[in-house]
Amino acid sequence: MSPPVGKPRPPIEADYETWLRALFPDAFSLPLASFHHEFWAWVWALEKGVKPPPFVAIWPRGFGKSTNAEAAVAAVALMGKRSYGLYISGTQDQADDHVQNVARMLERPEVEAYYGEAARPAVTKYGQREGWRRNRLRTAGGFTLDAAGLQSGLRGAKLDDARPDFIILDDIDSKHDSPATVAKKIAVLTTSIIPAGSPDVAILAVQNLIHDNSIFSRLAGVAAEEADFLTGRTVSGPHPAVEGLTYERYYTEDGRPRYRITAGRPVWPEGRDLATCEAMMNDMGATAFEDECQHAVDHVKGGMFSRVEFQRVPLDQVPPLERVVVWCDPAVTSSDGSNMNGIQVDGKAGDRIYRLWSWEKRATPEETLQTAIQQALKWGATHVGVETDQGGDVWRPAFREAIRKIKDELRERARAEDYDAWVAAGNDPDQWAWIEGRDWTMPPMPQFRSAKAGAGVGSKAHRWSLMLQAYETGAIFHVVNDEYTHVTLEKALNRVPVAEPFDLADAAYWSWHDLSGRGSGRMVAY
Repeated sequence: MSPPVGKPRPPIEADYETWLRALFPDAFSLPLASFHHEFWAWVWALEKGVKPPPFVAIWPRGFGKSTNAEAAVAAVALMGKRSYGLYISGTQDQADDHVQNVARMLERPEVEAYYGEAARPAVTKYGQREGWRRNRLRTAGGFTLDAAGLQSGLRGAKLDDARPDFIILDDIDSKHDSPATVAKKIAVLTTSIIPAGSPDVAILAVQNLIHDNSIFSRLAGVAAEEADFLTGRTVSGPHPAVEGLTYERYYTEDGRPRYRITAGRPVWPEGRDLATCEAMMNDMGATAFEDECQHAVDHVKGGMFSRVEFQRVPLDQVPPLERVVVWCDPAVTSSDGSNMNGIQVDGKAGDRIYRLWSWEKRATPEETLQTAIQQALKWGATHVGVETDQGGDVWRPAFREAIRKIKDELRERARAEDYDAWVAAGNDPDQWAWIEGRDWTMPPMPQFRSAKAGAGVGSKAHRWSLMLQAYETGAIFHVVNDEYTHVTLEKALNRVPVAEPFDLADAAYWSWHDLSGRGSGRMVAY
């Protein structure tokens, strides 16, 4: 291993930022983004003989996925963290290219200066160079890296020589993979590649999302079927290039179309600021930028709302609201095969409805209800509504239990302040809790309201068509809040009725239905 036993470690290994800039100054000249730090903290913590959780990096194209993965291979090789790496890509040529990139990294003069012979190609006992081939590199320090294409039956990988203790999955998805191809790739991964790893194998997977049923969409938990392999994984992302992206198309004086980013927050401001992202959009085209840099895998052609130009308004420009409601469409379970959960917070001012906050997630019923109640407290909603088609009457007691837990949490927060002194003074403990930004008093809890889809309101498509009319007449505005949750809502609306999940769209319908006066549901005290 390198450096030899007993030789002091190079001082640049004190931290990964120093190490990266010392060895690869061209590739790592810019400050790292938060997700880069998360990645390198995982690499730096690797120890020989200790199996780490798999790390899945889902970053935008052009944000350093492969460069960081290749540098990570160089790091584990030079620092002796691993002995045998297997670099897997969709095709053999792709994997070969990555191995050659690692070889070029190890050949840099800066690497030679700090690690000397350990980074050089291995040679035979007769002095013949054997360590650098297109699909394999072997260093004099004892590290081997093989390239293998997922679709080529692992041609070029010498799995019988040793069990790899570092497996890198880089660009294994393809945009045109059919469901059968995805299934075949998963079978190769789970029956040939992953089981070939050593007991302490470290698995790194990097790619942007390609389509809504890809391997990485499953690993990210955004596909209809979540991956049942690499469990316990750490998922970094999916990180879009710009959070809360909005943009417009305009024409230059000579009549040429251009794109202008009108709002959003870059996830790597030091490396890809809004101006850079706008330039990328104009070079790639808006559709390609959405696909490659924003992970827009749920963009569905033919969606009912796909032609709507959503009206957006900043949160600080929302007028005083007459009434605020929260509606949710919860799943009965949180298993891998269960539906998503949707929560929509809406407010009304005059004849306009303002969509304040949106949420879509696979979660337990308890988490969904507690999240809905917490948002009701935050926005001052009168009630939380639940579509009760699934679960029936179980939601009323579940709601009461969620209210009880939230009250207990509020009291605990109050006790951390001067709750005991306040109660000792003769005040009622049930009327005392701390909410940030509010007075020292228990806030009024939202009421429970329920509705059934079959109660004379028609099919899903019919219900959505009614809400669509409100959008087309300009009665609904999407509020741009600090979390940019309007993006989640717009994606959910754009895919109905073509592609599931529909839960947030359903929650949005019931919230609009409530505020528009078309129906009130059934009020039940908690």
